[in-house]
Amino acid sequence: MLKHRYGNVFRGVSQKEEMTALPRHAVVHDIHDKSGQNLPEGASARHPDISVPGVLHNTNIHTQSGPQPVQSLNPGHMLVTYDPEMAEMPASVTKVMPQHICVLPGLPEDEAGYPIRVLQDAIADGLPTQDVLLTPDQCLFFENKFVPAALLVNRLSILYDHNFERYTAYPLETDGPAIIVAEGLLVASALPPCPNDTHWHTRTDAPVVTEREVVAALYHRLLARAKSRGLSHALFNPPEITHEHDLSLITDTGKLIRKMREQNNLAMFMLPPNVHEVHLSSRASRPVDVIAPYVQDKRRLGIRVGEITLQENRKPRKISSHMEKDLCGWHEHDGEPGRWTDGHAHLPMISERSKNKMGLLSVQILDSIPYLKHDFHGPRKAHK
Repeated sequence: MLKHRYGNVFRGVSQKEEMTALPRHAVVHDIHDKSGQNLPEGASARHPDISVPGVLHNTNIHTQSGPQPVQSLNPGHMLVTYDPEMAEMPASVTKVMPQHICVLPGLPEDEAGYPIRVLQDAIADGLPTQDVLLTPDQCLFFENKFVPAALLVNRLSILYDHNFERYTAYPLETDGPAIIVAEGLLVASALPPCPNDTHWHTRTDAPVVTEREVVAALYHRLLARAKSRGLSHALFNPPEITHEHDLSLITDTGKLIRKMREQNNLAMFMLPPNVHEVHLSSRASRPVDVIAPYVQDKRRLGIRVGEITLQENRKPRKISSHMEKDLCGWHEHDGEPGRWTDGHAHLPMISERSKNKMGLLSVQILDSIPYLKHDFHGPRKAHK
């Protein structure tokens, strides 16, 4: 029955798969929610060097004798597990490794260590059978593929649960890689450490897929399902998004210069005399926060800048230092025209400026992204 219901949820998604290393979390580890639970005796916070896939305390795991809370399992327990073809393949638990995780709330939610909550029926009717809490690095199984839970967060039916300050996660090792059942969800068992540091996802029977096109298909189907069920952001206050980059200049003395106008993707600024360097200051956000988690681009992006022109005495001169030099606030060239700022990008103009002359600085904006409305970088925060 489980094979029939779950195996066909995403039938037909078969794009090219890409085996890439999963991003490491800044997960500290210490544990439990705000219910006042204490750490187990002798436990302490720690910073693991690798990701921690696992489900949380009180998650029911399907065993040969029925569902049991994960914390009650011990080596030797026989689990109901499956192979990638969804053939039942009972496997025994070989190791239970409680991980005590402390959340770092000052970091972005995908790096802070918050657990992910998958709401009841998020995948399909009865899947999961009730809300499931798991770590961001825990993989879910979809039609012969594993997908990290962190890439499917839609803030409606799959979301980071900010109610936790600490918690215990339970990676379960079995005698060989297996697909285990947690509250009806098919998830990956944990793998033992590899002495030669081989990436764990190259040792599974099914591929771990992180390629954008494949994960996007799953993401949008789950999002559409959540919306069709009338789910709202009642459990989570979504960030306010804007498409306005709000580009300004900041001089070396800290003065803010607002743009005079913007036309045909050219932002124009009046430069006072004797201003020989400025910072291009704009909103800047991570695509992973404002587009979708499957984008996996965690750079803080401001605007993509093309040509920059300085005009004095009606004589225009091109400024190219931003394309030629390793300047603070500019991302590395990515092979596309122009160059991305990080929201506070240094632009020296010492050799280009005439003494005691007003100037007109024109900045070509080739591209921008959606932004978190209050996401400014550097000293601009004081001017927002």
